[in-house]
Formats: sequence, C-alpha cells, structure tokens
Amino acid sequence: MVNDYNLSDNIKFLGYQKRPSEFMKDSDLTINFSDREPFGRVIIESLIVGTPVVVANSSGGAPEIIKTDKRWMDL
Repeated sequence: MVNDYNLSDNIKFLGYQKRPSEFMKDSDLTINFSDREPFGRVIIESLIVGTPVVVANSSGGAPEIIKTDKRWMDL
C-alpha cells in the first residue's frame, strides 16, 4: 500500500529494533490500530519520547492509556 500511494520516501517499515525509542523520538507520529495489544507498550514508549499517538478505539487498553495525554487522537 505504501508503494501504491508513492509514500515509500516518507514511511519506513524497519522490523525489529533493539532501541525503538531512537526512531520514535524522530518520528512525527505513531499510529497503532492493533486490536490485539492489551497494554500498548509502543504507545507508552512513544509518549515518553514526546511523539504524538493515534489509536483505534478498539486497540485493547490503548484509549485508557492515552486519554489523559494531550498528544493523542482516538479514531
């Protein structure tokens, strides 16, 4: 889909990273539409380094994790 919309210069899929926070802090946004991540560690890590987060309302506990943070959007 990234290639279909010519977004490969802007979106990267890096796979497993030992220190993901290094990439998160340089990102404009974290998007999490997982419906099987009950705790949402990636959300916490993103917020810790100051990266805004977008989550789906069905993302397990994601809405509860981020509802007190001003840098989030619930879709």
